[in-house]
Amino acid sequence: MTQTATNNNGPVFLENGLWYYYAKALTVDQQIEYRKEGGYQTQEDAEQAYAEQLIAFSKMMSLLKQDLPFLVTLKDYLVYWFNNIYVKNQDSKSNYIAGYTLYRIVIPALQDLETKSLNKLTVADLNRLLRRCGEFSKHSRQQSERMLSTALKDAELDEMIVQNPMDFITRQPRIKEKPTIIYSKEQLQRFFGYCAEFYRQLLLEFVLAFFCGMRAGEIRGLRFDDCDPVKRQIHIQRQITRDVKLRVTSDNVYWTRGEYSSKTPKCHKTRIIPAHPYIFTLLDERRADLQVISKRRKSKWTHDYDGFVSIGMYGAIKSESTCNGALKRICCCANLPVITMHDLRHMCATYMFDCGEDLTKVARFLGHENISTTYDIYVHALESGDNIRRTSERRIDPLPDTYVREKAG
Repeated sequence: MTQTATNNNGPVFLENGLWYYYAKALTVDQQIEYRKEGGYQTQEDAEQAYAEQLIAFSKMMSLLKQDLPFLVTLKDYLVYWFNNIYVKNQDSKSNYIAGYTLYRIVIPALQDLETKSLNKLTVADLNRLLRRCGEFSKHSRQQSERMLSTALKDAELDEMIVQNPMDFITRQPRIKEKPTIIYSKEQLQRFFGYCAEFYRQLLLEFVLAFFCGMRAGEIRGLRFDDCDPVKRQIHIQRQITRDVKLRVTSDNVYWTRGEYSSKTPKCHKTRIIPAHPYIFTLLDERRADLQVISKRRKSKWTHDYDGFVSIGMYGAIKSESTCNGALKRICCCANLPVITMHDLRHMCATYMFDCGEDLTKVARFLGHENISTTYDIYVHALESGDNIRRTSERRIDPLPDTYVREKAG
């Protein structure tokens, strides 16, 4: 079983008895990528190597910028950033929305800013750009603002600009989002009970999303050896998402889904989270089921994902539509509001807030890089009043009755 560190706050992590870290590096064509480095015997050696790598990368970037025969324009940087940084760490839907926002909203709105140097952008330039982006639709300014903030933050971290002008723009009021669906204790018990009886083959995925707050891609990337039943911990080390290919024409942006590929977690950090004992019961059940099914379907079984938890009937990773399609059917049959896998993750965070957990702990549990992300996403849920269950339901245990009977027996 893979060894894991008990403290995952730093940049290094323990894997199979050795210490590693993820760090930025330049490829031969001078593009930035994240690489897994290490194999050190002690945590101190890995941390020292990580610090030295940061200094070396900073010096390399400084030399590279001195040798550039031209200054990078805003348009060139945005296209480079999207294709070489953003798409490598997001799911296919997020990639398409960001790609459409870039190619159909932001770039057409650049106008006089198209050839302006990245390091000469002003706050006034960006305010003017965002006003033009906002003419496209109700949400276009908000989406453009979000994308530009992320892109220029990466430019600042890569030392391509001294200061991020997006920090000082005139921000528009956040558009009120639809209320987050939060099940009551009775609804949760009905939901998990129905899953246990009629959708047992997907119960583990739903439990991981609700009890561990895991993203769908992280659930697909989970391996059995990432789970420690003795310490009751799960080590989230990777995500599996579909690659997306965009084709940009003069009048539209098209996309096609590619194959699944394994990537680092969304914020390039692994994390260790505590897990409910029932999860390890389901993991043992899933392992036994997969052994039986693989033998039964031997001629058609693919071994590409052996060792992974979320495996379908023929050995392939379960798709997004498999889980979300099943959720829709379950909710309709159980007379519940329809939810998605990400809604279960939202419920996890909301119940943590309502039970008194602080923002920092929730952000670390969910794998958010910045606390501000946690705040922005869930503040509307906390303010929605009727959707947050009161003290009588705070100590919830929304597991199906079958687990209670199994535990008692």
